[in-house]
Amino acid sequence: MGKAFPVSGLGSEMSNYGAKRSDIQYLRAFAVACVVIFHARQSYLPNGYLGVDIFFFISGFVLTPQLMTIFLADKNQIKSKIGIFLVRDLSD
Repeated sequence: MGKAFPVSGLGSEMSNYGAKRSDIQYLRAFAVACVVIFHARQSYLPNGYLGVDIFFFISGFVLTPQLMTIFLADKNQIKSKIGIFLVRDLSD
């Protein structure tokens, strides 16, 4: 995983967003499992499409602190930091 940009003023829990959190990984696995079961046999999990909503919610939760650091950073460095963010995000 790439180098994390420090987040000032958003609390210590958001300043270390570069670390993988097992609770988030379990929620992502649950969301994917719901969608897979829904597509395998819809009668087993009729509301399995909610797994997509859960996955998007988790993605927003994970990406928001990273984007906040970019937009709270020095205005002259925004373009380069967005590039770093996209390269790091797409390489994971």
